[in-house]
Amino acid sequence: QDLQVVLRDRELFIMDEVEKMSPAGMTRSELRKLRNFPYAAHGYVFKDQSLRDYYATLWYPMANPAFKEADLSERSKKLISTVKRLEATK
Repeated sequence: QDLQVVLRDRELFIMDEVEKMSPAGMTRSELRKLRNFPYAAHGYVFKDQSLRDYYATLWYPMANPAFKEADLSERSKKLISTVKRLEATK
């Protein structure tokens, strides 16, 4: 039960942080960080050193080698998809 609260809070935190941002005015580099935000929140271990370094300075520096795409909520998947489309226009 405690784990469900933590996971739900993580998703709410992701959405709260995203709502504070303005993706339309972001650079391609900023959009890349935004797109990877849900992955970082779930402990994804990035192969890219710059992403590892960036997210290590934030609130979720813990690694989860067992991460699977299925761990992402539908809202996070939609965010990733939306940001990918924005990145393609930059």
